[in-house]
Amino acid sequence: MKIAIFIDAWFPFTGGAQIQIKNLIHILEKDYDCRFSVLHSPSANILVRFLWSIWVIPQAIFLYRKYKFDLIHSHAYWPGIPGKIISKILN
Repeated sequence: MKIAIFIDAWFPFTGGAQIQIKNLIHILEKDYDCRFSVLHSPSANILVRFLWSIWVIPQAIFLYRKYKFDLIHSHAYWPGIPGKIISKILN
């Protein structure tokens, strides 16, 4: 299964969401042979995260054409908005 994960802040920023996603990826890759594409903001800055939530939409559509992921997982508030838009566009 191919899974796209949207998260607005990623390492080196470390918080509960980042650790949870990292552990989720580790377990699902090992036990269920899943493959992941993690799309994240380049910074934890609130303005950059907001702009990323707009930019990630065309980025994810381009990525979908290449990898045909089966599932979108949006983690947290800002990634949820583009995640919903992309799910509607891609069915």
